[in-house]
Amino acid sequence: TDKSGRCDHLLTNNQVTLGSYKIVLNTEPYFVKRGELTHFPHIEIEFKLRDIAQKFHIPVQLSANGYSTSCCVW
Repeated sequence: TDKSGRCDHLLTNNQVTLGSYKIVLNTEPYFVKRGELTHFPHIEIEFKLRDIAQKFHIPVQLSANGYSTSCCVW
């Protein structure tokens, strides 16, 4: 990710096809670096791509004891 936590160039349009995807975020190293324990060493986010022209924004709010996510499409 960049400094703002975004992956602007994760996949190009040539690599994207319609279908289901899963992103796995390896969160444990982040908490180890901070000297914290976490209940969630990784987070799996599954989503379906129905239109290649759409852009996805999947924000993740994370703490050592929980996380939340949503999906914004435009």
